[in-house]
Amino acid sequence: MATAPRLLAEASRPSDFDVEVIASVQAQKKLPEAITNQEQKRKEAEIELARVFARETRNGVIDAEAAFQRYEAWRVADERAAVRIAALMVLKKKVELLVTKLRKENAAAMKAALSKRIDEIQKILDEKSEADSDLKDEMALLLEEIKRADSPPAAASGSVQAAAKRSKKATASKKRAPRKQAAKK
Repeated sequence: MATAPRLLAEASRPSDFDVEVIASVQAQKKLPEAITNQEQKRKEAEIELARVFARETRNGVIDAEAAFQRYEAWRVADERAAVRIAALMVLKKKVELLVTKLRKENAAAMKAALSKRIDEIQKILDEKSEADSDLKDEMALLLEEIKRADSPPAAASGSVQAAAKRSKKATASKKRAPRKQAAKK
């Protein structure tokens, strides 16, 4: 009996190939964003160097040693930024080659891995949508109750009971819906 849960856990765990496909595709999308981000930071650092230097010269005196030190610090940081950007560009090309290789080697398995991930994401979105729907229902009920707060007490009492019945029916139908979906599968 102890092996059954372990087998279930292993069966639900994605294969190494699936993980490699998903990670590669995600990296392929994220690397251009990272490159752009690093290039922007590099440009901002150059502008900040000029801004700080201009601020320091407001009194009309230029301290050559301080300017040199500030420039050297910026130059070292700029060179490191350039190396980071170049490394990200090389990695981007390598990841693109990996995705192409995976696609050529086993397109069907790649498609299956991507489809499985899409299904997982859709399930998460459906659960989120259901939670959003529950919150909207609760908000509508609360707004209705706010409107009734200004009504005479006798009329409000009947409306609250009717709203409670509607809420119970909606909750019961939502609880039944997943069972129907599970039966279809």
